[in-house]
Amino acid sequence: MNNDPRFHYNAHAVALEGKVNHPFQQDIDVQAPTFVSPNGGYGTAKADPYNLRDIVSHNGARSRAEAGQKPNTTNHYAIVHAELQGFNISDVLTADSVVARLSVTHSPDQEEPFISPKGSRIENLRILGHEITLIPLADTYHSNGTMSDLRKHFADNKDYRQTFYAHGFIGSANDVPDDKHKFFRWLLHKKKDELPEFRGHTIVPLFKIVDPNVAGIQVHGSVISVHNFGRIHVGELYVSPEERRVTMLRAKLGSPQDASIVAGGGGGGMGQTDP
Repeated sequence: MNNDPRFHYNAHAVALEGKVNHPFQQDIDVQAPTFVSPNGGYGTAKADPYNLRDIVSHNGARSRAEAGQKPNTTNHYAIVHAELQGFNISDVLTADSVVARLSVTHSPDQEEPFISPKGSRIENLRILGHEITLIPLADTYHSNGTMSDLRKHFADNKDYRQTFYAHGFIGSANDVPDDKHKFFRWLLHKKKDELPEFRGHTIVPLFKIVDPNVAGIQVHGSVISVHNFGRIHVGELYVSPEERRVTMLRAKLGSPQDASIVAGGGGGGMGQTDP
């Protein structure tokens, strides 16, 4: 009788999704969605170049999700990848490519899966024609690939805590405009040596955004506000003990157009159950 634990997998990706509410109402066709079942498997998807009335467009998209047991070992894995080429929102936001990637490994003797966002990237992000410099932070979350590792890193590393405090404006509500308070869930958190969490999960940035100091563009943490356009959330990583979810770009157009657009998203993880 095989007494090895059973694994259930989580691997899904989508290159683009969203909805336009004004000046017309239309769902954005979901671009290149793919997933595997909890029992594992392999899936790919591809989308041809797409243009929705010049509000959102790309030059091609693809995604891949796979999960299972590594051959000739007791280890298990999952991989999630979603990619957009030539991404454009209303000629205000452009990027040569948007890539979301997660890799997961788990062995029976691990309490939690090791999950890395290495490979997630945005190439040549521009807003209103201005280059937006992104400093990648994925190495931190690759080196601390379990929730337990991240909690320990937060407790032990003062520099990381200070960066986390600054990026999340923890205890600094006066530094964020009132209309943006809702985008910083740890804003009223007290600074302490425990990782800020809500029901066992936290959300961390995948990039530090260098403020371009351009009129009409404001940067607060991972949120970019653009005059007469809306706001853009850049590089969000959701972290929990059994799962990571990554969203590379999330745009909420507010004036004059009204739309919600998510580009480069996916989730991956796994858990053990009794045989």
